[in-house]
Amino acid sequence: MTSDRPHDTLDRAVRAATARVTKGLSPHASAAAWGDYLSHLGSAPGRRWDIAARAWTNAARAMMASTGMDDGFSPKPNDHRFRDPAWDKAPYRVWKNWYLANEDWWDYATGEIRGMRTRSVDRVNFMAMQMLDMASPSNSPFMNPEIVERTAKTGGRNLAEGAQHFYQDMTRMATNAPAPVSGEFKVGRDLAITPGKVVYRNDLIELIQYSPQTEKVHAEPILIVPAW
Repeated sequence: MTSDRPHDTLDRAVRAATARVTKGLSPHASAAAWGDYLSHLGSAPGRRWDIAARAWTNAARAMMASTGMDDGFSPKPNDHRFRDPAWDKAPYRVWKNWYLANEDWWDYATGEIRGMRTRSVDRVNFMAMQMLDMASPSNSPFMNPEIVERTAKTGGRNLAEGAQHFYQDMTRMATNAPAPVSGEFKVGRDLAITPGKVVYRNDLIELIQYSPQTEKVHAEPILIVPAW
């Protein structure tokens, strides 16, 4: 039921403004998850000791790996950020191992604590890993060997182009402007096309079932949800 009372209108305006800033994510859900985590961690001295011991172990291992005395940490199988062989050479090896040591620790530290709700565990771990991903050396133009090599080859043109794209993206986000439509896209070259049909539609979405392109297919289809 919609109310026209002034205070309800104000509340709706605040919620709408908050949603625009957080891109639809609820700050209350995030705060509740961290509150659940911190309150249970505060009453679990054994778990805190375990987390601290993990930090010391990872730090020692990362230090030994930086000097070549240990193989160090390996990225997860689905992590392709450090595939380039240059990451195994100094000084990139140092940055990679210290980052992976921190990643392993945060993943362990934000794991399950007795009494925590499963949903809170998942949210806290997800948020922690997302924030850590932003600090990855692969995202730094001065710590990523692939970017360093590309910068040297282009004379820095790649950085200038990247800065321009970043400025344009931030401007569109600040003004809620739509993304520019380029006329250079060509079906079959820039845009992939696959035969399919709409199997479900409502006021919000259309569910498209693509036709098989091979003789054998998985028993269960893969659901792809694009960003929106």
